[in-house]
Amino acid sequence: MSALPAVLSLRGVAHRYAGAPTATLEGLDLDLRAGEIVAVVGASGCGKTTLVRLLAGLDRPQAGRIALDGVPLDGPHPRIGVVFQEPRLLPWLTVAGNVGFGLDHLPRGARAARVQAALERVQLPGFGARWPRELSGGQAQRVAIARALAVEPELILMDEPFSALDPATRGALQDHVAALWGGSAGALLLVTHDVDEALVLADRVVVLAPQPGRIAATLAIDLPRPRRRAAAAFADHRRALLDALARADRRC
Repeated sequence: MSALPAVLSLRGVAHRYAGAPTATLEGLDLDLRAGEIVAVVGASGCGKTTLVRLLAGLDRPQAGRIALDGVPLDGPHPRIGVVFQEPRLLPWLTVAGNVGFGLDHLPRGARAARVQAALERVQLPGFGARWPRELSGGQAQRVAIARALAVEPELILMDEPFSALDPATRGALQDHVAALWGGSAGALLLVTHDVDEALVLADRVVVLAPQPGRIAATLAIDLPRPRRRAAAAFADHRRALLDALARADRRC
Protein backbone atom coordinates (compact mmCIF):
# COMPACT_ATOMS: atom_id res chain seq x y z
CA MET A 1 0.00 0.00 0.00
CA SER A 2 2.77 2.47 0.84
CA ALA A 3 4.26 2.14 -2.69
CA LEU A 4 1.11 3.59 -4.26
CA PRO A 5 0.84 7.35 -4.82
CA ALA A 6 -1.35 9.33 -2.45
CA VAL A 7 -4.84 10.08 -3.76
CA LEU A 8 -5.35 12.58 -0.95
CA SER A 9 -2.66 14.43 0.95
CA LEU A 10 -2.94 16.77 3.96
CA ARG A 11 0.04 18.74 5.23
CA GLY A 12 -0.12 20.97 8.30
CA VAL A 13 -3.88 21.48 7.99
CA ALA A 14 -5.41 23.77 10.59
CA HIS A 15 -8.87 25.30 11.00
CA ARG A 16 -10.45 27.61 13.56
CA TYR A 17 -14.03 28.83 13.56
CA ALA A 18 -14.51 32.58 14.04
CA GLY A 19 -14.67 33.44 17.73
CA ALA A 20 -13.67 29.96 18.93
CA PRO A 21 -11.16 29.93 21.83
CA THR A 22 -9.10 27.11 20.29
CA ALA A 23 -8.49 25.71 16.84
CA THR A 24 -10.83 22.93 15.71
CA LEU A 25 -7.98 21.19 13.86
CA GLU A 26 -4.26 21.80 14.04
CA GLY A 27 -1.22 20.36 12.28
CA LEU A 28 -2.93 17.46 10.46
CA ASP A 29 -0.66 15.39 8.20
CA LEU A 30 -2.36 12.48 6.46
CA ASP A 31 -2.18 10.51 3.20
CA LEU A 32 -4.83 8.22 1.68
CA ARG A 33 -3.79 5.85 -1.08
CA ALA A 34 -5.66 4.12 -3.88
CA GLY A 35 -7.88 1.29 -2.65
CA GLU A 36 -7.39 2.25 1.00
CA ILE A 37 -10.07 2.78 3.64
CA VAL A 38 -9.08 5.08 6.50
CA ALA A 39 -11.41 5.57 9.47
CA VAL A 40 -11.18 8.67 11.67
CA VAL A 41 -12.41 8.31 15.25
CA GLY A 42 -12.33 10.51 18.32
CA ALA A 43 -14.42 12.13 21.02
CA SER A 44 -17.13 14.64 20.17
CA GLY A 45 -15.60 18.02 19.41
CA CYS A 46 -12.31 16.69 18.08
CA GLY A 47 -12.97 18.04 14.58
CA LYS A 48 -14.12 14.95 12.66
CA THR A 49 -17.00 16.64 10.85
CA THR A 50 -14.90 19.75 10.24
CA LEU A 51 -12.34 17.51 8.56
CA VAL A 52 -15.04 16.12 6.24
CA ARG A 53 -16.18 19.66 5.39
CA LEU A 54 -12.63 20.67 4.54
CA LEU A 55 -12.09 17.64 2.32
CA ALA A 56 -15.46 18.15 0.63
CA GLY A 57 -14.47 21.74 -0.16
CA LEU A 58 -17.28 23.21 1.94
CA ASP A 59 -14.79 25.01 4.22
CA ARG A 60 -11.18 26.04 3.71
CA PRO A 61 -8.28 25.55 6.12
CA GLN A 62 -6.64 28.62 7.64
CA ALA A 63 -3.26 26.92 7.31
CA GLY A 64 -1.76 23.95 5.53
CA ARG A 65 -2.49 22.25 2.23
CA ILE A 66 -5.03 19.70 1.02
CA ALA A 67 -4.35 18.10 -2.37
CA LEU A 68 -6.14 15.54 -4.54
CA ASP A 69 -3.70 13.76 -6.86
CA GLY A 70 -1.17 16.47 -6.05
CA VAL A 71 -3.48 19.34 -7.07
CA PRO A 72 -4.55 21.71 -4.25
CA LEU A 73 -8.24 21.54 -3.33
CA ASP A 74 -9.90 24.96 -3.31
CA GLY A 75 -13.57 23.95 -3.31
CA PRO A 76 -15.94 21.07 -4.08
CA HIS A 77 -14.39 18.63 -6.55
CA PRO A 78 -16.29 16.51 -9.12
CA ARG A 79 -14.16 13.45 -8.31
CA ILE A 80 -15.01 13.51 -4.59
CA GLY A 81 -18.21 11.79 -3.48
CA VAL A 82 -19.80 12.46 -0.10
CA VAL A 83 -22.16 10.27 1.95
CA PHE A 84 -23.72 12.05 4.92
CA GLN A 85 -25.34 10.77 8.12
CA GLU A 86 -28.74 10.93 6.39
CA PRO A 87 -29.37 9.98 2.75
CA ARG A 88 -30.53 13.50 1.75
CA LEU A 89 -32.34 12.19 -1.31
CA LEU A 90 -34.38 14.67 -3.34
CA PRO A 91 -38.03 13.61 -2.89
CA TRP A 92 -39.13 14.94 -6.30
CA LEU A 93 -36.64 12.72 -8.15
CA THR A 94 -36.77 8.97 -8.65
CA VAL A 95 -33.97 6.77 -7.36
CA ALA A 96 -32.34 6.93 -10.79
CA GLY A 97 -32.74 10.70 -10.82
CA ASN A 98 -31.08 10.98 -7.43
CA VAL A 99 -28.17 8.74 -8.40
CA GLY A 100 -27.69 10.62 -11.65
CA PHE A 101 -27.95 14.06 -10.05
CA GLY A 102 -24.89 16.03 -11.10
CA LEU A 103 -24.20 13.91 -14.19
CA ASP A 104 -25.97 16.23 -16.63
CA HIS A 105 -22.69 16.78 -18.47
CA LEU A 106 -22.91 13.22 -19.78
CA PRO A 107 -24.97 12.14 -22.81
CA ARG A 108 -28.28 10.56 -21.80
CA GLY A 109 -27.20 7.01 -22.61
CA ALA A 110 -23.89 7.31 -20.78
CA ARG A 111 -25.64 8.83 -17.76
CA ALA A 112 -28.19 5.99 -17.66
CA ALA A 113 -25.43 3.40 -17.89
CA ARG A 114 -23.48 5.07 -15.09
CA VAL A 115 -26.59 5.14 -12.87
CA GLN A 116 -27.41 1.50 -13.56
CA ALA A 117 -23.86 0.40 -12.80
CA ALA A 118 -23.89 2.31 -9.50
CA LEU A 119 -27.23 0.76 -8.47
CA GLU A 120 -25.93 -2.69 -9.30
CA ARG A 121 -22.88 -2.09 -7.11
CA VAL A 122 -25.12 -1.38 -4.10
CA GLN A 123 -27.38 -4.33 -4.96
CA LEU A 124 -30.42 -2.25 -5.99
CA PRO A 125 -30.50 -2.95 -9.76
CA GLY A 126 -34.28 -2.78 -10.14
CA PHE A 127 -34.90 0.32 -8.03
CA GLY A 128 -34.32 3.12 -10.54
CA ALA A 129 -38.02 3.95 -11.06
CA ARG A 130 -38.88 4.00 -7.35
CA TRP A 131 -39.34 7.14 -5.27
CA PRO A 132 -37.40 7.91 -2.07
CA ARG A 133 -40.59 7.58 0.00
CA GLU A 134 -40.83 3.93 -1.08
CA LEU A 135 -37.44 2.98 0.37
CA SER A 136 -36.44 1.61 3.74
CA GLY A 137 -33.74 3.42 5.69
CA GLY A 138 -31.09 0.95 4.58
CA GLN A 139 -32.19 1.14 0.95
CA ALA A 140 -32.14 4.94 1.03
CA GLN A 141 -28.58 4.93 2.35
CA ARG A 142 -27.57 2.48 -0.38
CA VAL A 143 -28.95 4.96 -2.91
CA ALA A 144 -26.89 7.70 -1.28
CA ILE A 145 -23.79 5.50 -1.64
CA ALA A 146 -24.71 4.79 -5.28
CA ARG A 147 -24.99 8.55 -5.90
CA ALA A 148 -21.47 9.01 -4.54
CA LEU A 149 -20.19 6.11 -6.67
CA ALA A 150 -21.83 7.38 -9.85
CA VAL A 151 -19.31 10.20 -10.24
CA GLU A 152 -16.58 7.52 -10.40
CA PRO A 153 -14.76 9.21 -7.53
CA GLU A 154 -11.13 9.13 -6.62
CA LEU A 155 -12.19 9.79 -3.02
CA ILE A 156 -15.38 9.06 -1.09
CA LEU A 157 -16.04 10.78 2.23
CA MET A 158 -18.44 9.12 4.65
CA ASP A 159 -19.61 11.09 7.70
CA GLU A 160 -21.29 8.73 10.20
CA PRO A 161 -23.12 7.11 7.26
CA PHE A 162 -24.91 4.36 9.19
CA SER A 163 -25.57 6.02 12.55
CA ALA A 164 -29.32 6.46 11.94
CA LEU A 165 -29.90 2.79 11.05
CA ASP A 166 -30.92 -0.13 13.25
CA PRO A 167 -28.06 -2.43 14.33
CA ALA A 168 -28.85 -5.26 11.90
CA THR A 169 -29.10 -2.94 8.88
CA ARG A 170 -25.99 -1.06 10.00
CA GLY A 171 -23.97 -4.25 10.23
CA ALA A 172 -25.15 -5.47 6.83
CA LEU A 173 -24.24 -2.16 5.17
CA GLN A 174 -20.83 -2.09 6.85
CA ASP A 175 -20.08 -5.53 5.43
CA HIS A 176 -21.41 -4.50 2.02
CA VAL A 177 -19.22 -1.39 1.84
CA ALA A 178 -16.17 -3.43 2.86
CA ALA A 179 -16.84 -5.92 0.07
CA LEU A 180 -17.73 -3.17 -2.39
CA TRP A 181 -14.45 -1.38 -1.84
CA GLY A 182 -12.25 -4.42 -2.42
CA GLY A 183 -10.10 -3.74 -5.47
CA SER A 184 -11.37 -0.19 -5.84
CA ALA A 185 -9.03 2.36 -7.40
CA GLY A 186 -10.31 5.12 -5.14
CA ALA A 187 -9.75 5.96 -1.50
CA LEU A 188 -12.40 6.09 1.21
CA LEU A 189 -12.31 8.20 4.37
CA LEU A 190 -14.85 7.25 7.03
CA VAL A 191 -15.69 9.39 10.05
CA THR A 192 -17.38 7.41 12.81
CA HIS A 193 -18.03 7.17 16.54
CA ASP A 194 -18.46 3.41 16.23
CA VAL A 195 -15.27 1.53 17.13
CA ASP A 196 -16.50 -1.76 15.63
CA GLU A 197 -17.49 0.01 12.41
CA ALA A 198 -13.98 1.41 12.09
CA LEU A 199 -12.48 -2.05 12.66
CA VAL A 200 -14.81 -3.77 10.18
CA LEU A 201 -14.08 -1.31 7.39
CA ALA A 202 -10.68 0.31 7.77
CA ASP A 203 -7.15 -0.55 6.72
CA ARG A 204 -5.99 2.17 9.11
CA VAL A 205 -7.71 3.96 11.97
CA VAL A 206 -6.69 7.52 12.80
CA VAL A 207 -7.45 8.65 16.35
CA LEU A 208 -7.99 12.37 16.88
CA ALA A 209 -7.38 14.13 20.19
CA PRO A 210 -9.59 17.17 20.89
CA GLN A 211 -8.95 20.85 21.68
CA PRO A 212 -7.43 21.33 19.18
CA GLY A 213 -8.12 18.33 16.95
CA ARG A 214 -4.87 16.58 16.10
CA ILE A 215 -3.72 13.08 15.28
CA ALA A 216 -2.97 11.21 18.51
CA ALA A 217 -2.45 7.73 17.06
CA THR A 218 -2.69 5.70 13.86
CA LEU A 219 -3.45 1.98 14.06
CA ALA A 220 -2.97 -0.47 11.19
CA ILE A 221 -5.81 -3.01 11.03
CA ASP A 222 -4.30 -6.17 9.60
CA LEU A 223 -7.33 -8.45 10.03
CA PRO A 224 -8.36 -10.67 7.08
CA ARG A 225 -11.58 -9.86 5.22
CA PRO A 226 -14.43 -10.45 5.67
CA ARG A 227 -13.89 -9.51 9.30
CA ARG A 228 -15.53 -11.52 12.04
CA ARG A 229 -16.65 -9.32 14.91
CA ALA A 230 -16.65 -12.32 17.30
CA ALA A 231 -13.05 -13.31 16.53
CA ALA A 232 -10.40 -13.06 19.23
CA ALA A 233 -8.13 -10.99 16.96
CA PHE A 234 -10.98 -8.53 16.40
CA ALA A 235 -11.36 -8.16 20.17
CA ASP A 236 -7.61 -7.53 20.48
CA HIS A 237 -7.81 -4.70 17.94
CA ARG A 238 -10.87 -3.29 19.71
CA ARG A 239 -8.97 -3.11 23.01
CA ALA A 240 -6.01 -1.44 21.33
CA LEU A 241 -8.28 1.14 19.70
CA LEU A 242 -10.18 1.84 22.91
CA ASP A 243 -6.87 2.31 24.73
CA ALA A 244 -5.73 4.76 22.05
CA LEU A 245 -8.98 6.70 22.38
CA ALA A 246 -8.60 6.87 26.16
CA ARG A 247 -5.03 8.17 25.82
CA ALA A 248 -6.17 10.78 23.30
CA ASP A 249 -8.87 12.04 25.68
CA ARG A 250 -6.30 12.40 28.48
CA ARG A 251 -4.12 14.56 26.23
CA CYS A 252 -6.71 17.34 25.94
